[in-house]
Amino acid sequence: MNIRETLAAEHSKRQTERIVRYVGNDPLRFKQLMDVFLSNEYRPVQRASWSVNCCVEKYPELVTPYFSKLVGILSRDDVHTAAHRNILRMFQFVDIPKRWAGRLYDICTRFLDDAARPVATRVFALTVAAKIAHGEPALINELTAIAEKQIPHTTAALRARAKNVLGPTSLLGR
Repeated sequence: MNIRETLAAEHSKRQTERIVRYVGNDPLRFKQLMDVFLSNEYRPVQRASWSVNCCVEKYPELVTPYFSKLVGILSRDDVHTAAHRNILRMFQFVDIPKRWAGRLYDICTRFLDDAARPVATRVFALTVAAKIAHGEPALINELTAIAEKQIPHTTAALRARAKNVLGPTSLLGR
């Protein structure tokens, strides 16, 4: 299967599932998919993101070789917000390598604290940051403070996710 051509032919759930089945847990096929996702072509990137996310959800280890590139994209402000959203959604399903935890936590808290960012991006950033902060009371307290500052100005989706990942004992549960 030529993944690029398959993505160009149709954008549907059926096509996404077909690509995910084809890729499976094969790193070489996943690389073909990631080559499309990491390209600078808006429409192919958009179409590849759904398949990439589904593959990573099923086989989280596939994304490990791409952490450097993906964190690099998150660090850039000149990429489409959909790229940030999709990368953060992906990172919900993987173990974050210690090497990237600090930088990724900082990026996530910056995204969460930016009311101009789309809600979905902020929701996924909160989840990834909470995953990194787990077991670190100082980080949990910092993350809770950032989330609580945003609560009066945000949507039900972000409030619900904050309550879910930070717990009902924070001010978020009141």
